[in-house]
Amino acid sequence: MRDFMNAYVRFIFNRLNFIWNIMMIFFFYQNLTISILYYFQNEIYIRTDEDVEKGIFAVFVIYEDDVLEVINALNLYKNTIALSK
Repeated sequence: MRDFMNAYVRFIFNRLNFIWNIMMIFFFYQNLTISILYYFQNEIYIRTDEDVEKGIFAVFVIYEDDVLEVINALNLYKNTIALSK
């Protein structure tokens, strides 16, 4: 599991499966705190508190139309993690 998380991860989203892929990322990162989220050229970069120093991040390649939906989903997840602490 840790080896997977240490790898450079790239998910290609489409309208049929991008929510499933978001849930996969949430599964792998469920015990970490997502602290940095930004959008650049159709990619969303996520870093966690534990990973910032190591430079570990996941990249999501998404369609322009899905950007807000993905950001909303990730923000909801971040808020849920914050409330659960």
